[in-house]
Formats: sequence, C-alpha cells, structure tokens
Amino acid sequence: MKKNITKQEIQSMNNGDKIYGEGLEIRKSISGIAFYACCQVRGQRLRQRLGSDQDGMNLTKARSALRREINKVPQQLSSGRSNPNIRFDAAADYYISTLKIAGGKNIDQKSQQIRMHLKPFFNNRKISSITTLDIEKYQHNRRNSGMAISTVNREGATLRHMLGKLDEWGIVNTKAIKIKNLSGERRKTNIFSDDQIRRILKAAESDFDKYTYLFVVIGFMTSMRHTEILKIKFEDFDHRSASLTIPEAKAGQRTIPVGTTLLEIIRKEQEKRAVKSGYVFASESVTGHRTYMKKQFQRCLKAAGLDGLGYTPHTMRHTAITLVISSGVSIADAQVISGHRTTSMLLNYVHHNNQAVKSAVGALAAVVMNNSDLPEADDLTINHDSQNARLHTEYTQQISECIWDQKGTTYSMNF
Repeated sequence: MKKNITKQEIQSMNNGDKIYGEGLEIRKSISGIAFYACCQVRGQRLRQRLGSDQDGMNLTKARSALRREINKVPQQLSSGRSNPNIRFDAAADYYISTLKIAGGKNIDQKSQQIRMHLKPFFNNRKISSITTLDIEKYQHNRRNSGMAISTVNREGATLRHMLGKLDEWGIVNTKAIKIKNLSGERRKTNIFSDDQIRRILKAAESDFDKYTYLFVVIGFMTSMRHTEILKIKFEDFDHRSASLTIPEAKAGQRTIPVGTTLLEIIRKEQEKRAVKSGYVFASESVTGHRTYMKKQFQRCLKAAGLDGLGYTPHTMRHTAITLVISSGVSIADAQVISGHRTTSMLLNYVHHNNQAVKSAVGALAAVVMNNSDLPEADDLTINHDSQNARLHTEYTQQISECIWDQKGTTYSMNF
C-alpha cells in the first residue's frame, strides 16, 4: 500500500485503476474519479464514499473529508471501549444519541444546551484535555453574557451528567473534571394573588391564540409544569375517577386528582373539536403538540398589567402548590399533586402567608410569656383550619368566576 498519493498519479490513472494510500482509495472509471475512505480507526473499519471529481472532489478535499470522518468515529464507540482522544463535539453527539436509546430524561433540554452553548465553547477539544479551570472559564463567560446563575448551573448540571456518563460507559476518564454550582444569587419567586389570577384568566380568554386560555386554566388548576401541560392528551383524563395521568413527567409517570370544573372544560373542548383522543394542544409540528407557550403567557401578563415583574408560566405552579398547602392538605398529599420526588423539593415551592405567620408569631408570644397584661391567647391565635379553608375557597372562586366557554358558561370549582 502506498503511503502518499500524488496528483500526478491520479492524472495518469486509466479506467479500472485503483490507488491506495493515506487512508484513501481512489478509483478511475468511465464516469470519473471517485474518492473513498479506506482505513482502520481505533479498531473500526472506516469505509465510506467521500465524493467524485464530478462533485468537485479532489485529493486535497478528500484528505480533509477523511479527517472529518475520522473525527466522527468516536460517536460509534461502544460502551467499555476507552478512547482518550475523543473530542467534545463527537462525545456530546454520542452522549445524546445513547441517552435516546437508553430512555434518558430531559433530552430535548440537554440537546439544546449542548448545541447552543457547550459545543460552541469546547468545540473539538479532547475531553481528556478539559480541566476544572476550563469549566470555570465557561461559567464566567456565560455570566458575563448576562445569563442568570440558575441558567449557568443548569448547563453545568447537563455537562456534569454527560461527563459522568462517558466515564461510566468506559468511553473516557473524566473523574478529574470537577463542576461546581455557582452561588451568590438569591432567586425570589413570587406567587400570584387572587386578583392577579382573575386578571390573567380574563386576559387569557381574550387572547387570539385558541390554546392560551386552556394553558392558563390547566396551569392554575393542576400545578403542572409548562412542558407537562403541553403533552396532555384527551385520553389521559379519567372522568370516572376524576384524575389525570401524566405519562411524561420529570419524576416519572404520575396520576393526579382533578376537579370537576376542569373535566367539564375538557369535555366541552372535545365536543367543540369533535374528537375523543389526541393532544389537547395539538399542532402540526414534529412532536404533534405545542412545545412552547411562554410568548402567549407573556401577552396575558402584559394585558393584565403584570409584565416586567419576572413572572413566568412556572409561577402558576408555585401559586397552585402554595394554595394547595394553604388549603390544609398534608405535605404527603400535596406531593402527590405536585409530583415532586422529595418533600424538600416541594417545600421550595411553598410561599408563606404573611398574615398567618404574623398571627402565629403572636400566638407563640402569648404562650411563652403567659402574661396577664397581654391579650388573651384566643384573641391572638387563629383557627388555621378555618383560615386555610377560606383561602382555598376564595382561590377557587376567583378562578371559577373567570372560567368561560363559547356560551359564556360559568363553572364552579370543585377540587
């Protein structure tokens, strides 16, 4: 096998001749000169047509094309076959493709983070050459570009998972690469008041997008996540047991109770569309359903006079979970509705009621001091059960007053 190929050798070829060298195979036929990759790369045979002179391919271009194909070989590595020379872009593609086969979670989000941010930064660097300092530089650059600490930390979590899996699969040793979460940013998440819920719902029913109102109502009534809502199918609702099965959730499939009001809205939506099954938020996209409703939600906020305050669709989840807890249910029961794996995660979504806290502090003071000069404890304490019931009733009534369909029907809430 010849080591190097020259242009003169190619020019002097006759029909039926072949030349081997530099990992290439060059063939001459009546239709022209064709270039092929023909070599072994890390124990694998690379055999692929690179192009012909009719496509504009020549020796120089064939060499470049061969190098690109060689760099793609690590994507096809099987687990347990270590490759210290694997590059970031190839490793990232292998990571995503393997996750799809293995049934990984949040693949769309991970793919987007890798494609838009991680790949452009690390490009084709060898994984083995990446250090903790490089990770810190990436985080620093993202922060300087205006990204929130929480966003950078989520990207870091994706990178951490990717490197961990590559090490676990035996592709490349990544134990020396440490990725720490950034700190220093206090994230404050507000919840909607009863009046704000009313205004948002009224704005949603006036929005020109036919799905906006459904999205907002379901968000407030179920505490579901943005992406979970958009994947709902009509057949996921069980009208007999008044429940909704969420097949694709962050913590796995779960079933939650739903109110009769929501079931009635879904039933009327089915009648209006004359369907019994299919996505509630159907579209002609690749997925078959909407994948994003943030713009529509922002329109509602603007119409309700609430834009620019940091509210997102996720605020509906915070609001709903807080009101569920305020209604007096146990943490365990609330966890069934919210779908959190741990109670500690659930409690991150619970926002206190200032009046209730103030009253509770007063009650504590009365008990501890036990001073006759203080007002009677009964004057300071409150009946939390009755107050929570009142809060929940007011919340559901506020939503109910804004529930509307084409006939102008008002429903009553019943969780």
